[in-house]
Amino acid sequence: MDSRIEDFIKKADRCLNQGKECFSNLEYDMSISRSYECIEFALKAVLIMVNGSYPQEHDVGIGLRDIYSKVPEYFKNKIPRFVVISKISRNLHTFAKYGYESLGASPKTLFEKHNAEAAIKDADEVLLHCRNLFDDINSKI
Repeated sequence: MDSRIEDFIKKADRCLNQGKECFSNLEYDMSISRSYECIEFALKAVLIMVNGSYPQEHDVGIGLRDIYSKVPEYFKNKIPRFVVISKISRNLHTFAKYGYESLGASPKTLFEKHNAEAAIKDADEVLLHCRNLFDDINSKI
């Protein structure tokens, strides 16, 4: 397996764990930020595994559309959802890191518990399905 895939999966795991830790510490903005990073790393690992590369930008949606015909049906069915999750999470990630500058709102003032819970849930879902795809592909090698 390409070492980048393993590296990205380890980073995704670490980011999700950090996101959950931040959630426990009531740092909802940081929880959202780390959850998004988990999603980005997990999906980029899939793109490397299936396509050999990934887009050099944070929103990986376009890359997911490129692999649509190359993945098993169970993962293909998740791609539209993952494209949306990636796009929404990317936008939230920006506000979770920098706040809403033009209105002088810090990241901590923008998010509540339910926002961070949703981010963690999305990250868990994406990482689980990416792992299932890796296991499936690796079992056929």
